[in-house]
Amino acid sequence: GAIVRTTHCTGTATDIGSTIGRASMILLRNGCRRRRLSVIERAEVDVDIEKACILISILCSFLLGCVLGALAFSHIGYFTLFIPASITLIMGVAYTWFREQLKQS
Repeated sequence: GAIVRTTHCTGTATDIGSTIGRASMILLRNGCRRRRLSVIERAEVDVDIEKACILISILCSFLLGCVLGALAFSHIGYFTLFIPASITLIMGVAYTWFREQLKQS
């Protein structure tokens, strides 16, 4: 499977749970004392915590987008779709411009 799934809210929530569970089991096996962890276990816990932070920020962004989208729709209706479309257009143009600048230098 993918390292980080961003397509569905439930997949992200599942990944958060399994990542936190894996880090918890490593810590519980060692009496919840980080200094007892081997170098490999410490690295695994660090990666799991970092991954959980990324997944939580993805989930929170998704939920914030749902709320803001619903609020915008209640005010401007289907014109709300112009907001993400505009952001996508601006980011695409900016990416293309920066890529061309890097090719020239």
